[in-house]
Amino acid sequence: MRVIAVLPVLGALFPHSNSWRLKFLDFLFAVLPIVALCIVGEPWICCLIFLVIGKWLYWRPKMKSLDDVVLDNALHIGRGLPLFGTCMVILAVDFRAFPRILAKTENFGYAFMDAGVGCFVFANGLFSPWARNLPSFQRESSVEDFPQLLERTRRVLKSCSRFLLLGLLRVLAVKSTNYQEHQTEYGVHGNFFFVLAGLRLFSGVFDPMLNRWQVSPEFLSWVLIAVQELGLKLGLENWVLEAPLNRAELGFVSQNREIFVSFLGYAALYYAGVNFGKWVRNRQRRYRNSLTFGEKFVALHLASNVIFGYFMPSRRLMNSAYFFWMVLANTIHYRICLLIEEIFYNRVCKIISVQIVSQKTAIQTACSIISGSSSPFLRKFSRNGMFVFLVANLFTGLVNLSFNTLSVGGVMTAVILFCHAALLGISSEVFEYWMPGKGHHIPSLVTSDEKGGNGDGLKKRPEEPNSFPREDDSELTKMNVEQFQSYFQDSDSDA
Repeated sequence: MRVIAVLPVLGALFPHSNSWRLKFLDFLFAVLPIVALCIVGEPWICCLIFLVIGKWLYWRPKMKSLDDVVLDNALHIGRGLPLFGTCMVILAVDFRAFPRILAKTENFGYAFMDAGVGCFVFANGLFSPWARNLPSFQRESSVEDFPQLLERTRRVLKSCSRFLLLGLLRVLAVKSTNYQEHQTEYGVHGNFFFVLAGLRLFSGVFDPMLNRWQVSPEFLSWVLIAVQELGLKLGLENWVLEAPLNRAELGFVSQNREIFVSFLGYAALYYAGVNFGKWVRNRQRRYRNSLTFGEKFVALHLASNVIFGYFMPSRRLMNSAYFFWMVLANTIHYRICLLIEEIFYNRVCKIISVQIVSQKTAIQTACSIISGSSSPFLRKFSRNGMFVFLVANLFTGLVNLSFNTLSVGGVMTAVILFCHAALLGISSEVFEYWMPGKGHHIPSLVTSDEKGGNGDGLKKRPEEPNSFPREDDSELTKMNVEQFQSYFQDSDSDA
């Protein structure tokens, strides 16, 4: 998979700073690679300079251990990067300067824009209640009496209804304004919000039962993608690819055949994210089975190469080749984020333990740095993902309805994209400022009763049904004091 962007580093270099200059630099480090990618067209050339800068700024000695805050920062940055890239390219693709090599493929192949939905679904699995092992999810897994099952079903349906409402509003807006649409993506009436609604219904109903029956999400993922591929080979693939251009006289299912046929593939990718989330949050299992995971990783890479030799990935069909590509790409992506966070924080611990005599002050300083050092720009994207995604879609529609984007030159395209990024950043800031932890109505694959920090034992925030789970940095600091105390004690004994 081609490089998406480089990890912003200003938040790590200047933690807990409210300077507008540093926020602007953090914004530039996140936006410049994406804008350059959308204008120049060659990802390796566009991102090479930023990767070199990031490597130079992030180079630190090898780390001994991985702490919860390191994991939290890495996962949020890892989720924020592809989400931000997706929000940018859905507007950039409408301009003449956008390289067609990055645009979505019609039937088969892989490109930058083909990865958006896959990364989004994988991230939802990564941050799902099952992957985070939330106490509320464990309680639901033990529920067997009928009234409580009905109550859980009611909450799931309520969460699904929000996605369905957004999907219906999008369909009405597109049809009423004659906005450009591609029926070969999700069908005549389908869109990604309906996919999210289906995933929420499927996971909300079956995840607690599967967890109670001790069914592995990895096994479930393999079964689902096998059934998906079998169905495609038995005739569903031809049924989708041979769909007529004019579907007005067809039935509802035939008009929206893409979204029905591809659903099991989305579900398989979702449970692959759940499996990776459970693995990466289990510290003992992570180190004990690191070799096993490495072997699976290499096998997955080889399998994807073999599969690509026979048939190409298809986002439209959600076939096994696309599944392997997305699992491999997301695994690489999040592992790189973890590696960078590990390298940086090991250096922070060493510097603080040497320069600060008081152990208590050293622990508080280290925890304070670690809990707020990741990029504020991308972290807000991760925490308010659905809200920002809605703003991006609205602004994209407004731009396309206002003027002919194909007549805009390269320089003006870059200016518009920077304004688009600034609007998204301001929207996330305003949303964060006016509704910090308050209940609102942005939907999620996770219900409000299931939310609770980053899933690593932090306190629950029940009145926060935003698109992604959020956490309080002060709670992260409290949680890791004992971990850093043991770290400094180990360092003293080694000395």
